Amino acid sequence: MKRAMEELDSSCAKYRCHRRRIVWAVAAVGIVVAVAGIGSRVPTWVRLARLDDPDPKVRVAAARALGSRFNHAATDRIRSLITEDPDPAVRDAAAYAARKLNDDAAIEPIQKTVLELADEPVAADLLMSLARLSGPRREDVAAFVDQCAASEAPYLAIGAAVARAEWFEARGVDDLLRLAPLVPEAARPVLFERLARYVMPVVVLTGGSLDLSEPWVPARSEALRQWWRQHGSDQRLADVLELKRHGDRDRQEIDRLEHARGRMAGVLGL
Repeated sequence: MKRAMEELDSSCAKYRCHRRRIVWAVAAVGIVVAVAGIGSRVPTWVRLARLDDPDPKVRVAAARALGSRFNHAATDRIRSLITEDPDPAVRDAAAYAARKLNDDAAIEPIQKTVLELADEPVAADLLMSLARLSGPRREDVAAFVDQCAASEAPYLAIGAAVARAEWFEARGVDDLLRLAPLVPEAARPVLFERLARYVMPVVVLTGGSLDLSEPWVPARSEALRQWWRQHGSDQRLADVLELKRHGDRDRQEIDRLEHARGRMAGVLGL
């Protein structure tokens, strides 16, 4: 009996020691993770201050970060950048951030900036942000997109096609293919990048293969349009874009968790 009790005491002591090691190990991992987050944790006020940095690249990074991390305290400041910043790239980044922040009040400033920057490549991306932001209320901006589609400014026409594609309208891709032989050579890279964004995922989805090179050659453009009419559809476009957007939301959730981790590190004084 005595020996049994001694063995039991010994087992309990080993268990308590093992449990303490687990607790300390978990605590150590938590501290390491929290400390690792400190380096990447930047307070909102710092990012807001960076919006006034003389370097436009810094302003671009700050605006995109504020949008991606859903810093709603920056909403008004971001909205003002859309129309007031002297650099087109910063205005585009601000429109992206407004879209992430779901700021409906930014719709009108984005429209104004699209027209001001009609001859800049960012006009196409501004129209994409406008389409994503308007979402279910796209009827509010549909007339504006139609106006851009009828414009002779190539980046407005490309952006209008992109907007329609973002609304899951297969005709947006058809518009891009129609525009391919018409746009000036300087606008071809912008068109090609947007075209590949929508066509190639559908190619993968259908299990086919497609040579998307030189869509501005009239014969190639027409062949690609025929392929799209056969294989492209509103539903397939919606399927591939929704899949991508789910991936974007997953990355946003990771950003949110990293931000929360950083705040916890601050609370713990680490």
